Amino acid sequence: MPIMYHELIDLFGWFDKKTFMDGVILGQVTPGSIIIAATFFGYMHFGILGSLLATVCVFTPSFLILMGIIPFFDKLRSYPQFNKILNGILCSFVGLLAVITYRLPSIYIGMLLIF
Repeated sequence: MPIMYHELIDLFGWFDKKTFMDGVILGQVTPGSIIIAATFFGYMHFGILGSLLATVCVFTPSFLILMGIIPFFDKLRSYPQFNKILNGILCSFVGLLAVITYRLPSIYIGMLLIF
């Protein structure tokens, strides 16, 4: 978001601060905050074509990285060290998901008590 702020407000001057914050807030209340915000900014400046272009540009780098890794993945799976690292990453993800699931109700209750 800081890079988007710098580019859209400071460098190009396409938006004012209020419009930028509207896009950020829209992105925060929906899943995929960066994608939604980029689509919003593309739409606000260039219309439907801009929103499509912004959305495609957000997904393109990760898609290209994934397409570059796929041919090597089967070879990497044959190494026991890679499998151990992959299993560790998956276990840490499951643990993180369990902690968030356990703590989420208490976070919401705390927020309700504050407001």
